[in-house]
Amino acid sequence: SLEKWDELIHPDDLRQLQKFRQKVASSRKPKKIQYQIRHKNGDYIYVQETSVLLEDPGNENKVMIGMIQDITESRVSAEALQESMARFKATFNSSFQLNTLIDTRGIIHEANDTFSQFLNTSPEEIKGKYICKVLSEKEGPHLTKFIQQAVKKAAGGKIVRHEINFGYLSDKNTFIDFSISPVRHTNGKIDMLVFE
Repeated sequence: SLEKWDELIHPDDLRQLQKFRQKVASSRKPKKIQYQIRHKNGDYIYVQETSVLLEDPGNENKVMIGMIQDITESRVSAEALQESMARFKATFNSSFQLNTLIDTRGIIHEANDTFSQFLNTSPEEIKGKYICKVLSEKEGPHLTKFIQQAVKKAAGGKIVRHEINFGYLSDKNTFIDFSISPVRHTNGKIDMLVFE
């Protein structure tokens, strides 16, 4: 019975599930919900329910049918990935170095706070842009070509170290040491580079 089923639902999710049933009852389209239910071993697992209301045209009865799938493993993996990303971001942004994660074409995927502050912008404003253009905007085409060549070498598997003169930062020449390092997957393929 529905009452027995509801006894298995995690107390934090029961109200949400009851509202879900009302939505399904007032719609003819399948609906999905995720919630926790008590397993026979006593632990709570995550499930995804897909339900739809069916009507028999020759009968006044309506039937709600559904499919329930155990998504505990994928949910736990997703939560672990989110926690890992939060730790990565915290570490990435706590560095006093200029750090960016770029692909092998030189397009910025991530930039730490120090890097964006150096450029007087936000990380979101430079994501998706070519690093050579972001860095050489005020310095000119000679720096663009130089950075493009460095990215190409790093994409080929070499660690590139050099010094860039950012004359526009002050009256004096301002030199910044940088390196671009390839990031290899376990299969050996390089698809990302670290610019620092």
